[in-house]
Amino acid sequence: MGLFSTMFAAAVDPDATLAEWEGGSITVSDYVRWWQRIDPKDRPQLSTLEEKRRFLENMIDANLMLAEAESLGVQKFRNVYEWIARKKVILLTNALNALATRGRVHVDSLEVEEFYRRRLTQITARHIIVPTYERAKAILDSIKAGVPFEELAVRYSTDAAAPNGGYVGAVRWGDFTDRWCEHAFALEPGEVCEPFMVEGGYAIIKVESKTLLELEDPDRERRLIHDRLYRERYFNELAAFRDSLKLAYHVDFDESRVIDLAARFAEKMKEMGLTSAVIDVDVIPDLTEAERNTPIVKFDGGAFTYGDVISMILAQPYVVRPRMDNPDELIPFISRNLNDTLTVMEAIKRGLDRSPEVRIPIEKIRQKRMIQAFYRYLTHEVDVPDDTLLTYFQAHREDYRLEPGHVASKIVVGTREAADSVMMRLEAGEAFEDIARERSRDPFTAPKGGDMGFLPIGKDIEFDGFFEEMKVGEKQIFRSVEGYVVLWLREKRESRLPAFEEVKERIRKDLLPSFKDRFLSDWLARRRQKVGIKIDEDLLSRVDFSAFH
Repeated sequence: MGLFSTMFAAAVDPDATLAEWEGGSITVSDYVRWWQRIDPKDRPQLSTLEEKRRFLENMIDANLMLAEAESLGVQKFRNVYEWIARKKVILLTNALNALATRGRVHVDSLEVEEFYRRRLTQITARHIIVPTYERAKAILDSIKAGVPFEELAVRYSTDAAAPNGGYVGAVRWGDFTDRWCEHAFALEPGEVCEPFMVEGGYAIIKVESKTLLELEDPDRERRLIHDRLYRERYFNELAAFRDSLKLAYHVDFDESRVIDLAARFAEKMKEMGLTSAVIDVDVIPDLTEAERNTPIVKFDGGAFTYGDVISMILAQPYVVRPRMDNPDELIPFISRNLNDTLTVMEAIKRGLDRSPEVRIPIEKIRQKRMIQAFYRYLTHEVDVPDDTLLTYFQAHREDYRLEPGHVASKIVVGTREAADSVMMRLEAGEAFEDIARERSRDPFTAPKGGDMGFLPIGKDIEFDGFFEEMKVGEKQIFRSVEGYVVLWLREKRESRLPAFEEVKERIRKDLLPSFKDRFLSDWLARRRQKVGIKIDEDLLSRVDFSAFH
């Protein structure tokens, strides 16, 4: 028996009005659908009249806020419609991906068992990777002549493992590419394989040990293998489907124009004396209207112009924007946006935007975002009076005790030579902040002149160790997980009770939500009184959810 069938059995008309007011109403079916949209784990029981009334009151408040938001045009606010549009892209993409791969991805038990059998063997190995076959062959001759493998790896290998003598550690089948594993696992301890092609050149592998493992949980291993094989095939199927979309929409991607656009940005940055990887509006080159409309990608139903690509990048969060002066970052970025665009076009063409799995979540998202935006709009001028902040501070000063820690700045570079160059410039009197904005690779601190702010002890154990060795005002080079860091310790702080001005904004941040909520409650009370809410409690008492818990 369906939900509304149960309502009829209980003599409840789904179209009957539970609540009404000037300009709006809520029917039984509205009430039930709103409840159904809540994640099952978060749904209220609604087993008592009090619970049902509270839920209905919340619905009324939400409807009043939505109506006011609509009248104010909140749906046209950029942060609202762009956020909803992004969510719609995700939902349409998921729906189309599911349709495109349905019934096309399979993993049978024999494949899992074969992969499992191979995973039972573990080797430890070293490898050398060089650009050409001739060099790889010459290195192999040196190995056969008795030159230690690890010494040749350090001297010639272009791989990240080179500094460790090419050592890649313990490896099981599948940890590297199939081609790498086929060569490596065919070797016995002490043996070296012939050169073979890999990404980045040619590889030579030496196996140092080979062990047969006894796994504690074989069934878990098999499940992991199944999931891995399924994911690989799923993404391969998706890649093939996206390629088919590009053919269907006759995509013409002119990469030479990407290179040209990147060069225009590089030229503008050079004029401004900038080398930062983080690009903002101030470095957009001077393009004519015709140049802004020059297409980079053309496809049936649309195109990406120079101007479109610039807008796409500026729409990204500041810290994850690709380098607009680097084609190797721009081309993948444009390709991802192209995939999204074609996917959405195809999904709409197939009517997936009208399907319940897309339409219902979008409506939930729209309502939620509208209410959030209206709340911010309504309460944006609400503040906490200074005398309230001071009174709260005096009563809770101990709660705001300042933690021990450090105030510091950093410049992150890729090599020791670059770090030494930074130190030489600092010693010559150049400002730390200027060098950080120019040279630092860290997108979070570079725009702030390298300022890391206050770092409580324990927040970053790696830097805590560095700070222990330093004196206030000192600048030192450290090898970090980020690269080479030029660290400037500006201040050391001990734990102490704060002055009011030091924590005033923290207290404001803590108290402000309750002041805003109170302001909203007052607004809702006035609005309720104005529109005149009427609730049919007898009907509400007969709405029965007990069969669905």
